[in-house]
Amino acid sequence: MAGQSEVGQGASGGTSVLERIRGNHALEHATVHLMVRRHPNLKVVGRTTPAGFYLHGPEDSALVEESARAALNALLAEPDLAVHQRCGTNLAVTGVLAGLAAFAAGGGRARGRMAALPQVLLASLWAVMLAQPLGMLVQKHLTTSPRVGAASIGPIERRGGKPATHFVPVNWV
Repeated sequence: MAGQSEVGQGASGGTSVLERIRGNHALEHATVHLMVRRHPNLKVVGRTTPAGFYLHGPEDSALVEESARAALNALLAEPDLAVHQRCGTNLAVTGVLAGLAAFAAGGGRARGRMAALPQVLLASLWAVMLAQPLGMLVQKHLTTSPRVGAASIGPIERRGGKPATHFVPVNWV
């Protein structure tokens, strides 16, 4: 329904909020994977909510709808579609690890800031390199779930603006 808020959309059934968010996050990623397979240069940003997910960027509403509906079945056959290399989870893991590494390498107050800079930079670099595979594992085991058998896609809503925004409601039984 045009103009309707996401509140009230995406029925929950007996599924917990966390399970819905993880499943919706996986559906968002799988939808993006399927759209990019068809249009490799497509620029798209997603954001998951307990009621579904938003896709910012694609102008073609039919592409969004076809890909979202296909993502339900695709996740059952290809659970790795739940994980995406450009997910914000990866950025969060990178930021946390780099910050902790820099803090730890900064050491005590006896050393000056400039003296500690090489260790801080080296520790941060190692943390960034470690964060890439760790972020994918965090997605796979914590922030997404390919178990979407109890989900269905509701009527997709295109919201105005350039680039276009689509809301994809997900209903859970």
